[in-house]
Amino acid sequence: VLHTVIEVVRLPAMIEFTYFVDASPCFGTTSRHCDGLSFYIDNDETMTTQSQQLTWQKMTFSIENVGFHSLRWQMRITDVDDSQAAASNKAALRSMVLVGVEGNTTCAPCPPGSFSPTQNSSSCTLCPEFHYQNGSGQSQCFQCPNGTYSLMGSSRCFTMRKCGVGDLLKHLDDISTCVHDAARNVYVRNETVGWLHHFGYSVPLCDKYGN
Repeated sequence: VLHTVIEVVRLPAMIEFTYFVDASPCFGTTSRHCDGLSFYIDNDETMTTQSQQLTWQKMTFSIENVGFHSLRWQMRITDVDDSQAAASNKAALRSMVLVGVEGNTTCAPCPPGSFSPTQNSSSCTLCPEFHYQNGSGQSQCFQCPNGTYSLMGSSRCFTMRKCGVGDLLKHLDDISTCVHDAARNVYVRNETVGWLHHFGYSVPLCDKYGN
């Protein structure tokens, strides 16, 4: 669960965020039978449970009243039979924007993890993957040294450890693809194996070459 409280000081107000989720699809008639990500404003389910959003998806919701409001993102994982379960039940958020929260329009330096190639720019650009910037008000980002990595918007690089068995991602095909194995008298389906990556990024969690 990710929870925060904001104060809206003017209208119109809204919350915008981008999310990514890979979870087991619904197997019942209500959201109680779904793995996935939900979003709540003041305990009202504004975004119903989303299970299979495998590319970044932007969502925008209005906030109707001035004052304090609760924002909550909740990842639900149900207790289901292993044959129903997906290989990973994870979600990620990025690019969160709040409108109506503050009225400060004073120009400020780009924070660490971002840059602007021109002075007096109206926006900052996040450092890309495998780059970093640990200073404020900078015009460029620096490439991470060999054997290290960073995600988008990083102010530092991290050592990439050697991959192990626990870094393998196993993904089962849909349960509808099961076929009967007469020799063993069991039902089977294909399994794809690959190395885990940071969710929604092309950056691996570990170094499969062991450098």
